[in-house]
Amino acid sequence: MKYIVELHDSSGGLVAIIENAIKPSYTENINQPNELSFNIPSNDSKEASITLANEIWLRSYETGAVVKRFRLSTTKDVRS
Repeated sequence: MKYIVELHDSSGGLVAIIENAIKPSYTENINQPNELSFNIPSNDSKEASITLANEIWLRSYETGAVVKRFRLSTTKDVRS
């Protein structure tokens, strides 16, 4: 399934759409939190908006429906 990655503030207002999200994937886990992962280029200006204060919404590309909402818990910087 294709996804659109969006950033929203705590009241649900759209902050940004991460158009350059690379390989967004969503995994439903049993007895563990569900997991969303994606990569973005380090020079993407929207990277600074991905903070604990904002929510990450995963939207279906086909239907436009919100699949899941996430709070940031872990980030990895893998620049080489």
